[in-house]
Amino acid sequence: MSSTAAPTISTQPASQTVAVGATATFSVTASGTGTLTYQWYKNGTAISGATAASYTTPATVATDSGATFYVKVTNANGTTTSSTATLTVTTSTTYTEVESNGSTSAANLIATNVTAIVGAISSSTDQDFYKITVPAGRTLTVKMTGPSGKDYDLYLLSSTGSTLKSSLGTTATETVTYTNSTSSTATYYIKVIGYSGAYSTTSYNLAITR
Repeated sequence: MSSTAAPTISTQPASQTVAVGATATFSVTASGTGTLTYQWYKNGTAISGATAASYTTPATVATDSGATFYVKVTNANGTTTSSTATLTVTTSTTYTEVESNGSTSAANLIATNVTAIVGAISSSTDQDFYKITVPAGRTLTVKMTGPSGKDYDLYLLSSTGSTLKSSLGTTATETVTYTNSTSSTATYYIKVIGYSGAYSTTSYNLAITR
């Protein structure tokens, strides 16, 4: 690479599809001489503070659907503009699990409009985590219907990952109920596992009210 060349982008930002209320992350891989600086743009306008190789949006709203994002990468020799990625925001009330979500840190974020989740325990070591918020004073109820003949267990965890409630029966149906008795919106995690390594290619369903 010439020492007088502008940066080169080897990985372009990819278009993203997320449920309303979730975030989307756009990233780029670039190389070049000297220090590289980044500036991300949404719909052609620079985003304040978005000056890293990746950019994560705030929680999305329905009107964000169709927004475009690109980044300009600059060094002392010039500026290179990435290709444009498009954000699609879905408003479906059913959320389909996105792997890998095997821990609280990787949990799928469940939007406030979602009333059902479809997922699968696809191996003996698979665990599924979902991050959910519940307004103050509201009761969260999660009812799981699993594949026939499979013993799946359902947990509700606090924001720090400790177990608040669990349903550990031997049937395909489990239910947990928990009231947010605090004065503010609280974050919880829903955890689904197969008991003693149970798994299936057939999906389970979570019905959610809050």
